[in-house]
Amino acid sequence: MLSDKPQTILGRVALGGLAAGAALALSACAPIADILGGGSIEVPDVDLETPAEGGEGPTDTDVFQLNIGDCFIKEDLNTAFMSGDVSEVPILDCAESHDSEIFYTYDIAGDTYPGEEAVSADVSETCAGQAFTDFIGVEYANSEFLIDAFTPTEDGWNTIGDREVICYVKTGELVTGTLEGANR
Repeated sequence: MLSDKPQTILGRVALGGLAAGAALALSACAPIADILGGGSIEVPDVDLETPAEGGEGPTDTDVFQLNIGDCFIKEDLNTAFMSGDVSEVPILDCAESHDSEIFYTYDIAGDTYPGEEAVSADVSETCAGQAFTDFIGVEYANSEFLIDAFTPTEDGWNTIGDREVICYVKTGELVTGTLEGANR
């Protein structure tokens, strides 16, 4: 089921005082929390693994430099956004424990920001569509995973021309290795 109320980084930054607008100017992408579901999920038959030996931990990566296959821990991402450090995402090597992985990116067309509801609807259709099936190996409706996305904010759309949506899959549990081809 689709979430009726997306949570954008714009709202979170506003609650945090907007930090003189600088944080907002740096944040052209925003998470839509729990686009196709909410809260935590139970993931049967997922083995929890400890981080890979020699793991270096997260590397802060510019939100405009994220790539398909980048992995992270959702809670670390939430912490970064709530602290006002909205221009970077703490990315991990997928060999380390993580619960989220970027699987698809695309740009929303148009000259005028379509509004949060339209962006959310577009993200829900696109991220849960063929892109998800191609990456995970099963249709979203038959998967045990959830999806979420970084989306352009109205400010990012208007000031720096950000149109990019970054779709990511969430497992609900810590896993190691890529989720590509997980078939579940």
